Amino acid sequence: MEYLRARHGKALMILGYVQTVKCRKPILSKLLKLLERTF
Repeated sequence: MEYLRARHGKALMILGYVQTVKCRKPILSKLLKLLERTF
């Protein structure tokens, strides 16, 4: 039971990480474009 809970927690962590990355991707791409322009 503990093993399953640990695995589930890990899966939730990964899902949360993916969600934050998806949310931040547009912001990151905008920053990259700005950097490309400045250099």
